Amino acid sequence: MGYFAETFTSHDAIYATGVVEKLTDCIDIAVIDFNFYDGYKLVPDTDVLPTLANYMGSLGYKQIMVGAYAEVWERQKKTHELIPVINSTIAQALSQVNVIGFEVGGLQRQATAGQSATIDKEKLSAISIQPARDNPTPARKKSKIGILGSTTNFYVWHGERSAGRNTHRDALFAAYKILSNQPELDVHIIGEKNLLQDDSIIHSLDAILVPHQAALPQSIKSKLTTYWKNGGALIQDMRLGEFDENGKPTTDWMNDVFGISRLKWKNKGGVFLINGEVFRIKPSRSLYTSYASITPREGYKLLATDILQPDSGIMVRGERTLAFGFMPQLIEDSTKDAWRKLFVREIMSVIPKKTAAVQTK
Repeated sequence: MGYFAETFTSHDAIYATGVVEKLTDCIDIAVIDFNFYDGYKLVPDTDVLPTLANYMGSLGYKQIMVGAYAEVWERQKKTHELIPVINSTIAQALSQVNVIGFEVGGLQRQATAGQSATIDKEKLSAISIQPARDNPTPARKKSKIGILGSTTNFYVWHGERSAGRNTHRDALFAAYKILSNQPELDVHIIGEKNLLQDDSIIHSLDAILVPHQAALPQSIKSKLTTYWKNGGALIQDMRLGEFDENGKPTTDWMNDVFGISRLKWKNKGGVFLINGEVFRIKPSRSLYTSYASITPREGYKLLATDILQPDSGIMVRGERTLAFGFMPQLIEDSTKDAWRKLFVREIMSVIPKKTAAVQTK
C-alpha cells in the first residue's frame, strides 16, 4: 500500500505529484488524501478527492482508496461544518471503478492537561456514506477526453499564488469539474507518464485538453503533436508550455499546431463578438491577467473577435485544434455561466463526433 498526499497543490505535495506517476508497478493499493485546507485557509471542496482518484486511475493504479482528514478543521472547532462535505466527496469518489474504500481521520478530541486525545465518536458516527448511483439511462457512446496534469508544470510553479491561489491547479480542477458533468463526455485526468510511455489510455482518447500548464518539456510537446497528427483533437485554455522544465521562456504555445501567429497580453477587460453575440471579460484576480489576444495564422479560424482589433481575438480553431487566450472555467463574475457553456460548446465542437449509440438490452 502506498500513501500519497494531495497532488497538484502548493503546500504539501510538491514531491508527491512526481512520485505518484512512478510507482504504479510497485503498489497494489494507493491512498490519496485531502485535508480540506490549502495551507492558508479552510477549503470545503467536495471535488478534490474524486478528481485525484480519477487521476490515479488514469495512471494505472488498480485499487485506490481516498482519505478525508479533518485535523485542521478540528483545531478550529469547525468539524461539524465539514461532515456533510466528507460524506459527499467520498460518495462521489466511490462511484469510480477503481476506488475500493476510504478512510477518515482527524476526528480526535484535542488533548488536555493529563489526558490524551480521544476519538470523537459522535462526529465519527455522523460519517454516513451513500455511494452515488448513476441514473439507469440507456448507455451511449461518449467522447473520451483527457485533461493533462503536468508534473513538470507543478514543479516549476509549485509556489505560484499570484491570484491568492495556485491558478494552474484551479484551472485543472475546474476543467475536470465542468467537463465531467457533461453526460456526453468521459473525462480522465492524465499525467506526463501516460504520454511518455504511450499508455493505452492515450490511444483511447478523442481529445486532450491542456489547462494552463505553462511549463512543459519539449518531450511532452512532441508527444502532444504526435497525438494530434495521428487524428486526436488538441485543446489549450491559455499558455501551453510557454516555459520549459527549467522555467526558461520558449515563447511558443505549440504555435505551429494551434495556428498562432502572434500574442499580445492584455491586463484590462475586453469585449468580443462570438457568433454575433457580445461577450465581455472583466479583470479578475482568479485570472491574474485578463487574457492573451491571439492573431491566427492563415487557414485558422478566429472564433472570438476583439471588437477593437478585428484581426485578433481570444479563440482560434484549426483542424482538430482549439486555443483559448484565457481561462473561461475560472471566470467568477455574473457572466461565468455563459462563459462555461461556451467552454463546453467549443470543446465539443472540435472533438471528432461519435456516430452511433451503444445498443443495450
